[in-house]
Amino acid sequence: MGSLGGVDQVISRHLLIQKIFRNGWGVLVCVDPDNPNFSYILNRDLTWKKTIFN
Repeated sequence: MGSLGGVDQVISRHLLIQKIFRNGWGVLVCVDPDNPNFSYILNRDLTWKKTIFN
């Protein structure tokens, strides 16, 4: 999913946003527009985990 790179760029520029996700104060989920059965969840270490919806 190419759009995660854009999301990563925004997160990398804003320390407050990084702090929110690293501390678990918020959750970010991106849904793949080409296949809504797949989504990506931002982990606390700012890596992405691919999940599958059934």
